[in-house]
Amino acid sequence: MSTIIDKAKDLGAAIASSEELAKLRNAELEMNNDGDATNIIAEFQQAQQEFQQWQATGNDLTDEHKDKAKAIEEKMTGNSKISAYMEAQREFEQLLYEINNIISLSISGQCGDGGCSAGCSSCN
Repeated sequence: MSTIIDKAKDLGAAIASSEELAKLRNAELEMNNDGDATNIIAEFQQAQQEFQQWQATGNDLTDEHKDKAKAIEEKMTGNSKISAYMEAQREFEQLLYEINNIISLSISGQCGDGGCSAGCSSCN
């Protein structure tokens, strides 16, 4: 069992030192240090809370709500710091997905030392 734990620790250390995580942390820091970005994020969080409260009372979102959400989304994608953060987050999540996929395939016996019988690119 300790071998598995040791390998999990090694994997955790490798993820912690990955380029993807470093890029994500840097993008997050830059985003959080940008006043426009933090204002847009605060606006997004406030709208999200408003929408959830509205729906919690059994109401469907109105066209006005949808227009507001679209406007905030456009602000977010139009802000370079937020866009960079979202892209870095997507890349990090993709790395975690691939790692999870390899572990799952290995557990099921489909992914071995010689490659993956499921034909995925991650094992090759």
